[in-house]
Amino acid sequence: GLSHTHLTLSNPARLVYSPHAYGPGTNSKMHYFNRSAYPEYPDNMPAVWEAHFLRPARAAGGTVVVGEWGGVYEGADELWQDRFKAFLLE
Repeated sequence: GLSHTHLTLSNPARLVYSPHAYGPGTNSKMHYFNRSAYPEYPDNMPAVWEAHFLRPARAAGGTVVVGEWGGVYEGADELWQDRFKAFLLE
């Protein structure tokens, strides 16, 4: 991933990370959506997002612009989207 790949950029100030993030309705097989393993779902998700795109972007001095997120607004996806929105506003 990003933390294992070394990039040399001519202008690092122009680096932008643009993650696409989706809830369990799109990929329910991801372990962090498992409510048995993570009964605190969706409050476990900020640590996942931090590890997946915020921490690597910060380490590289980059900016994060979420390229796409969402899903059907119901059930576990609704919980996920509400938590992601709150995360983006924090």
